[in-house]
Amino acid sequence: MNIRRKNGSSIDVASIECDSKHIGLVFSGIGYTCRNPLLYYSRKILLELKIDYMGIDYRYYEDSCFLNASDEEKDEYFEQDNALVVEHVKDMAKTHEKVFLIGKSMGTSVIRRCMRHPEISKKAYLVLMTPGTEWPEFIPELKPTDNPALLIGSLKDPYFAVSNLHDVYDKKNLTLMELENGDHSLEVNDVEKDIETLKKVMLSERLFIRNCLRC
Repeated sequence: MNIRRKNGSSIDVASIECDSKHIGLVFSGIGYTCRNPLLYYSRKILLELKIDYMGIDYRYYEDSCFLNASDEEKDEYFEQDNALVVEHVKDMAKTHEKVFLIGKSMGTSVIRRCMRHPEISKKAYLVLMTPGTEWPEFIPELKPTDNPALLIGSLKDPYFAVSNLHDVYDKKNLTLMELENGDHSLEVNDVEKDIETLKKVMLSERLFIRNCLRC
């Protein structure tokens, strides 16, 4: 399944149905794909919990139209893609009771746009991994919401440790996993430590989703 753009290219969509009344949508980063560890294991968790899965990857890292565009054109390209994806998520929300929105970096910016639509937001449960460049603007929009959210980031990641970070700590229904060390992929370039971190993150995500299924 793909979402077709006006220029003929497509946004990559992979789906696995579990005949579930709930769905998990996983949004990639700009270069961090659904095949990379944090998002690969997010898919495994959803399937383990018998939740319908949909992975959406903009694949900008191999899109010549995007790569050759100016910054202004890239912003417009991104917004056009977001508009297409939001409509797709709306359709999924119509047929599912709970909608888990899981995003890494740029993927959290896609979630930000999904949350502007009541059809989605009223059913949404959020997993925000290492928010991207829009994080300072997303925080004041996220804070007043009641949606349960799991926020994962490293204080050594400048994209996460923004000046207004503490404002989000007061958000209702927020579960925070904040690392003292780690880059934008939550890694410290030590294989053993990085595997331990990945395990902790995935266990936290699985517990969060399980708890949301019970509520």
